[in-house]
Amino acid sequence: AGITDTSGTRAQVVIAKSDGTDAHVLWSRESVVIASPRWSSDGKRVAFVSSSGQNSSNAIVVVRVADGAEREYPSPTAAVLSNAVWDGTGDGLIVSEGVGITAIQRGAPGRLFRLDLRSGKYQALGWLEDFPTTLDVLPDGRLVLSSGLARQNLREVSLDARDLRASRLITSGMARDRQPVYSPDGKSILFSSNRGGTLDLWEVSVETGEMHRVTDDPADDWDPEYTPDGESIVWCSGRSGAFEIWTARRDGSA
Repeated sequence: AGITDTSGTRAQVVIAKSDGTDAHVLWSRESVVIASPRWSSDGKRVAFVSSSGQNSSNAIVVVRVADGAEREYPSPTAAVLSNAVWDGTGDGLIVSEGVGITAIQRGAPGRLFRLDLRSGKYQALGWLEDFPTTLDVLPDGRLVLSSGLARQNLREVSLDARDLRASRLITSGMARDRQPVYSPDGKSILFSSNRGGTLDLWEVSVETGEMHRVTDDPADDWDPEYTPDGESIVWCSGRSGAFEIWTARRDGSA
């Protein structure tokens, strides 16, 4: 369960009987996000995935129920992880890792791993065309994986419209078009998209639908905004190896 207080977000793993009684906190930490806690088959440990926030590297955390002792296993390449599931041996977890921390937004592939809890090492099991955010091990040992082909397009709708049926499609296709912002004159929309194969900034004319690519760096470029005069833009980029705020002329130069 997650609890938000004045100091930020406190994540907790709570254990209770099946009817909800006798609840007590097994593990707690501030300023992290956790997901999908799973019991080991012998009921002695709980494993879950933890991160410091959206679009940050993930880690698997294993907590011993008897005394709350924990051990953390960072993701193999400091990227985003799916949920982690016990493999049936009692000493291993199966998990998938996306290519980069923005794998979900980019529609990136993933890689399947087995984490050996005794050695703390990850063993690569194979590549996956789509990064599965959810997986599980069936009783007969088979693995079931989620697979999604996401599509996000931009629509424009008047603020006084009664419903979205009055909206107008601005972009189309199987791309993931996100984070739209209007230019100060309202004639263009700047947005992030993977339609060029990498996560970049694109600009589209509200009137004509004409579209052009603003950034083309192999690294992630996203979360854009125009400057008040409309002559320049600012955005978040990972091209230096860490996410930083970059600025350029409106056409992406300088």
